[in-house]
Amino acid sequence: MVINIRGQYSKQQQLATDKYVSANFDRIQIKVRKGKKEKINGLAESQGMSTSAFIISLIEKEAERLNIDISVPPTPSQNKNDNKI
Repeated sequence: MVINIRGQYSKQQQLATDKYVSANFDRIQIKVRKGKKEKINGLAESQGMSTSAFIISLIEKEAERLNIDISVPPTPSQNKNDNKI
């Protein structure tokens, strides 16, 4: 991954990243009251996690507690990346 002097991705790199994200991830948008976002971000950071990873971990823990399987099979590009390790 090449980053230019200003620490930004080139347009081509951003397009490739956007294509990968679009093919491999769904987006979920939530709304919270003003001021709560910063508190959630701080809580996630205190656990050494991104906000997204923190919220996903909470959902996975609750699904496990309820004995609900929310796992999904890996995408084809995830399988390709696994072979590189």
